[in-house]
Amino acid sequence: SMQESMQAFDRAIQLDSTYSDAYLGKANALNLLVTLKYATDETRDLREAEQLTLLAIKHRTDNAQAYAVLGNIY
Repeated sequence: SMQESMQAFDRAIQLDSTYSDAYLGKANALNLLVTLKYATDETRDLREAEQLTLLAIKHRTDNAQAYAVLGNIY
């Protein structure tokens, strides 16, 4: 499930706070929950997804997928 995936990404972030793909994975899951209308608070989830995506970009500026997710959020 998406919730389990997000928990796994949280664990990965705890293990390595510079792991760009973990931030991106959680952001992507949050964005997907909003897109599929499963989010309980769309505004909060999109805001968190944006912040996570920006962290992914901060840790790896060449992460093309992060820019794509950020564009989708915007």
